Amino acid sequence: RKKGGDEEELDLHADEEVNRLRNAMSSLAQSILDNNLLEGVRRWLEPLPDKSLPALSIQNAFFEILPKLDIDTAVLKESGLGKIVLFYTKCKRVTPAIRRTADTLVANWSRPIVKRSASYRDRHVPIAEAEISVRTEKLNKLLERAALTNNGRGRKNAVRIPESSLGRYTVAPKAGNAGVSANVAADVERRKANQERLRRMQRKLDTAKQKTARQ
Repeated sequence: RKKGGDEEELDLHADEEVNRLRNAMSSLAQSILDNNLLEGVRRWLEPLPDKSLPALSIQNAFFEILPKLDIDTAVLKESGLGKIVLFYTKCKRVTPAIRRTADTLVANWSRPIVKRSASYRDRHVPIAEAEISVRTEKLNKLLERAALTNNGRGRKNAVRIPESSLGRYTVAPKAGNAGVSANVAADVERRKANQERLRRMQRKLDTAKQKTARQ
């Protein structure tokens, strides 16, 4: 029992020493940062007077250390290092590895400023409300729009077939009910029928043009 008690006491003493060492290292690191260390790093990473970048070994050394430092926002802003790291995210002459590290640093340093969480679950994605009534366009409206467009461009006897285009969306769609799905399916079929009618009309116009040209 005495031996076991001595071991527990030694473990407790060791834990206290480890905690004391960690606190000392943290204080030392903070004191180094407070003594314009980041300003020196900024000067090392700044482009040279001839607009060339520092040696690759210097870039690798600093960008390997920076992610490990716990940098206060006020100290970072005062040093001006953030602007240089942001420059490395946009510069085309840096290596892909350094650019990725610079992107990560900018993202991490920006979170305390914009109060953004690093967790994906905390991110807010706006959800669009499903529209019960889906707007459809009649064939005559499509033809009228095509005619106005072609007249504005100085082209006659030509109908432009509308084409589908893919875009980027920043609003996530919200799942709808069965009625909305049925309306969407019916609208898709109507659009396909309209496009087929326009194609047939375009072929007729092309044939008429060819006959006119031959005459």
